[in-house]
Amino acid sequence: MANMFQNAGAVSTVKPAKAAKDKKLQVEIEDLEMLASLDATIKALTAMQATIAAGVKETIKSEFVKLGMDVKKRPDNFRGNEGNASASCEMRKRSSASKLTEAEIELLTKHSVDFDVVDDVTECYVINPAYKDDQDLLAKAAAALETVEGLPEDFIKMQAGVSRTIVADNSLDQIFRLKDAGTVANLLNIVGVLAIKPKLENADLKSAMDLIKGLIPAVVKQ
Repeated sequence: MANMFQNAGAVSTVKPAKAAKDKKLQVEIEDLEMLASLDATIKALTAMQATIAAGVKETIKSEFVKLGMDVKKRPDNFRGNEGNASASCEMRKRSSASKLTEAEIELLTKHSVDFDVVDDVTECYVINPAYKDDQDLLAKAAAALETVEGLPEDFIKMQAGVSRTIVADNSLDQIFRLKDAGTVANLLNIVGVLAIKPKLENADLKSAMDLIKGLIPAVVKQ
């Protein structure tokens, strides 16, 4: 009798091909291709905008570092200009909602830059909510908390404090008193936030489109 295991055929591991086409109802929609093309172009230009904005902010940061080190404190905001464009170039203190990391705290400490610790939840003792409606117990506790007979051991609860470390109000002033521009620039990334509000002085869309034509090859390659 033949050995069925020796004569067994190989099992195919090739995955079945997917359906060649979506089986949903197909409807011709006027201007859909134009809409999709515009959508793809806007996404590509938005990515290019982010890249250029990052470079412009680096230039702005270098200017703030130079200005701040000259006056030994946080410098004033300024306006940037080029051709038909101008921008409000601003430096702000990092938001108090943004918690400093351990590495950032270590770097600020190394360079004697202040930071603050704020409490989100203050450490305190609270009455266990399980007894909040026991008016007799609450009355006894109010009269003489430590001498109330039969006071439950867990009547008082400890609420752990929750805090976060944030940039201090004077942190920006302090970093510009340092002598190394590279260190100042690095610390500015931690304690400050740069903002730019660009605008065209003459809002001529045709001129703007002519200017960005040079970007088209780079956008198409993406």
